[in-house]
Amino acid sequence: MVDKGQVWAERVEGVVGIVISLIVWFIRYIVSISTRSVAVFVDALHALIDASTSGIVLGMSFLAEKPADEEHPYGHGRAVALGSNIIGMIVAGIGAWMIYESFMRYISGIYPVLRELLPLAPLMLITAFIKLGQWLFARYLGLKYGSKLCLADAKHHLADAIMTGAVVGSMYAIYFTKIYIIDIVIAVGIGSFIVREGLKIMKESSSILLDRCVKPLAREVERIARSVKGVKDVKRVRVRDFGRYYVAELDLVVDKNMTLDEAHKLAHEVENVIMRNMPEIRQVHTHFAPENSVREDTNKQQNAPHQSL
Repeated sequence: MVDKGQVWAERVEGVVGIVISLIVWFIRYIVSISTRSVAVFVDALHALIDASTSGIVLGMSFLAEKPADEEHPYGHGRAVALGSNIIGMIVAGIGAWMIYESFMRYISGIYPVLRELLPLAPLMLITAFIKLGQWLFARYLGLKYGSKLCLADAKHHLADAIMTGAVVGSMYAIYFTKIYIIDIVIAVGIGSFIVREGLKIMKESSSILLDRCVKPLAREVERIARSVKGVKDVKRVRVRDFGRYYVAELDLVVDKNMTLDEAHKLAHEVENVIMRNMPEIRQVHTHFAPENSVREDTNKQQNAPHQSL
């Protein structure tokens, strides 16, 4: 089952993000041509990155909405993590290129035009406030509808606004001090920050794609399962992140005299209680075993000889 609120939020944020980021990119690109500032040029590219990431948010939203099928029994929710991973790779790659381009332009003797810096700095500041508004909007949608894609995109908008503030500061500093190397320092700083953010996003999304167990949710699932009457013990609790929802798996230890039908009813009760108390979990898969068999397995493991590698 797909959360329609998340779908709506991601599509709205994606469309709005693309339009606003392209407008901001155009403004900054014009300023970069007039000022010949490397920092402004890099900042303009940053806005273009935001437009591309918003496009990915939009595309992955459509893919993640597809229902489960025979080849994808858990659904397509991990398209969210895949989208975030792609965003991270794009951000890190372009950030590295920005650093290279900044050095190349400086070595080539491309320096800012002093007379253009002061009058155009307020225009750059306006774009920073626009991106702050975009960050607030994406963050609001992400928190309200539980969309990780919106929250990931919001981070880029905030980073963009902060970096633009630094660029505006550098424009004033260069104008008053005539120290042109400030331009390259800010440009490289922006590129380094973007690379760091991209790698961070890749790390977080890769852990989801590699099936990391969400331990805080696993502990809560175990607590709820233990509270159900008839459950003797709970073993091997795993909670898997599927982007828009979670899937829980656990082993239930039941009384050895319980019939198969009674065990099935108990398992269904546990599943329903977990999903009722934790709506973010969409599927629960339970396995059960008699109490004695679990003790025997445990004893075998404890008494097994240890082999050195």
